[in-house]
Amino acid sequence: MTSGYRDVAAVRSDDWIHTQIDRPLAEDPGRGWAYDNGSFHLLSAVLTKATGRPANAYAQRVLFGPLGIARTKWATDGQGHNLGNTGLRLSARDLVRLGELYLNGGRWEGRQLVPAAYVGDATRRHTKLGHGSGYGYGWWVLGGRPAGFAALGYGGQAIAVFPERHLVVAVTGSGDRIQRVLYGLVLPALGIR
Repeated sequence: MTSGYRDVAAVRSDDWIHTQIDRPLAEDPGRGWAYDNGSFHLLSAVLTKATGRPANAYAQRVLFGPLGIARTKWATDGQGHNLGNTGLRLSARDLVRLGELYLNGGRWEGRQLVPAAYVGDATRRHTKLGHGSGYGYGWWVLGGRPAGFAALGYGGQAIAVFPERHLVVAVTGSGDRIQRVLYGLVLPALGIR
């Protein structure tokens, strides 16, 4: 999230990819942090171009299938690209599977699905955000004890992983109050502050 871009509402555009590519830099890359949905969407388009298949089909082959995740819904933009920043709907059980994959360093049932080095990099703090928290590669790095990391999805999906406790928490809902539910209710009930 140090791309130099600021989030732009591509949903008002007929061509999300070009809207993201054409936006001006707000600052030099690496100079500051800003959450940017557009960069995630561009990653989906790059993955599609590099693999020759939609992001959902590629993910089904290399990630979802091996994890036993059979039913997914993943929204697309007007050009048919899976939204890299939102729109992936998974069950709570499937969210736990993703959390367990990261808890186990990218290994699932004896297979290395995601390189362990990437999992380590993705879940460590690259940008400090206050109170000991930060941001990795798509994961919020949680300050405090026990140490952990979380993926917070638009529309009420969340995964929180606490390696010291060998714990994965998944929350699903229908709104954007997921942070309040996760941090205000679920984690305190587990003795995690």
